[in-house]
Amino acid sequence: MPEKPAEEGKYKGQKISLDFQDADIGPIFRLLADISGYNFVIDPAVKGKITLKLMNVPWEQALDIILQTFGLGKSIEGNIVWIAPITTFTKISEDKAKAKASEEIAEELVQEVIRINYATSCDISGAIDKGKLLSSRGSITPDPRMNTLIIKDTQKNINKIKELVKIMDVTKPQVMIEAKMVEVSSTYTEELGIRWGGTIGTPPAGIGIGEIKGGTFAVNTPLSPVTGPGGVLGLSLGSATTVKVDLTLSALETVGKSRNLSNPKIMTMDNESATISQGTKIPYQTTSAEGTKTEFADATLSLTVTPKITPDGYVQLKITATNDSPGPLTPEGREINKQKVDTQTLVKNGETLVIGGIYITNTTESEGGIPLLSRIPILGWLFKTKKWTGPDVTELLIFITPTIVTKP
Repeated sequence: MPEKPAEEGKYKGQKISLDFQDADIGPIFRLLADISGYNFVIDPAVKGKITLKLMNVPWEQALDIILQTFGLGKSIEGNIVWIAPITTFTKISEDKAKAKASEEIAEELVQEVIRINYATSCDISGAIDKGKLLSSRGSITPDPRMNTLIIKDTQKNINKIKELVKIMDVTKPQVMIEAKMVEVSSTYTEELGIRWGGTIGTPPAGIGIGEIKGGTFAVNTPLSPVTGPGGVLGLSLGSATTVKVDLTLSALETVGKSRNLSNPKIMTMDNESATISQGTKIPYQTTSAEGTKTEFADATLSLTVTPKITPDGYVQLKITATNDSPGPLTPEGREINKQKVDTQTLVKNGETLVIGGIYITNTTESEGGIPLLSRIPILGWLFKTKKWTGPDVTELLIFITPTIVTKP
C-alpha cells in the first residue's frame, strides 16, 4: 500500500533528503513517486527548474514545498496524485459549478408537503435555510397551523431535505419531576445532631455545579438512635431512593416534627422548564391622591426546574426555588419575606436531590388579662399579661427526584 500524503502540519511519510542544483522538477516528481508508492500524473504546463537542499524531511512535506514554490496544486484520487497549476484546479472547480447550476436549471421543479410530527415546522425550516439545502430556484414555506413544510425544488434537493427531517423530527424524551417541600423543626434536627456535609466542590450554602454521588452529600446523624416513634433521621441524600426519603419523612410526620407543604409531580420535555407554585394573595390597603384601594401581594412557594438529559443517563437540573411569606403590616402595605435559591447540579436518573438552608423563624405574641378590668383606660395594663413564645425556627427542605420517561 502506498503512503497517503498527510494534511498540512501532519506529515508522517518516509523521511528523505534532497540536494538539487538548478534541476528540472519533472525528475524530482518521479523520484517522489518511487519513494511514496503513488502514481504521479504531471500536467504539461508544469515546468521549471529548482535549487533546494532538504535534510531528513517527510516526502509529502518536500512535495508541498515544491508545489508552493511553483504555484502548483495537487489532487489525490485513490493512489493517483495529479499535479497541475492552481489556476487549472480553479477553472475545473468553476466549470463543475457551472455544469451543476445548468443541470439544476434544466431539472424540473416539483412541490411536496412534508408533515412534521414532533418538532415545529418553523424550527425545521430555519435549519434548512441555514444548511443551504435549497437550490437558487427552490423555496420553503412553513405552515404552523398544520405543522407542515411546503417545499418547491428539484427532486434531488427535496430528497436531501427529507433525510434531514427524519433526523430532526424525533420525539424528545420527557422527565417526571417529583418534588417534596417539607418544613422540619430545627430543634428536632439539633437533638439528632444533624449537620450538613458536602464534598461536591462548593459549600452547601453556596451555588455551584457538581455531581452528587452516593455518600458524598449526606445528613450526618449520631451513631446511637434516638428512641421514640420518630426514629432516626438517616438520609443518604446523595444516593437516596424515593422509598428511603418517603419512609423517613413519614416517620417525622408521625411525631409532628415535620410538615409536608407540598408533594407535586409534573412532566416536562427535555431542556424545557417546569414551574410548580402554590400560595396566597395577601390583600392590603394603599392610599393615594385617587383615594384608598385594595391591592394584593403574592406570597407563594414556587419551584422552577429545567432538566437536561445527558447521554450517560444523568439529569442536569437548573433549579430556582423561592419561598415568599407574609411579613408584618406597615403603613406602606404588607411586607413580603423573600427567600430564593438558584443552583445547578447533576443527578442520576431516579435518585433524589435535596436543597436545604432555607430557614423560617416564627415568634408568637399572645395577650391575656382579667375580663373587664383589663379594658379600663390607662389602668387596664395593670391587669394584662403579654407572652412571647419562640423564636420557633424551621428549615425548609426541598427534595427533587427526576425520572427519565423515554415514551409518554
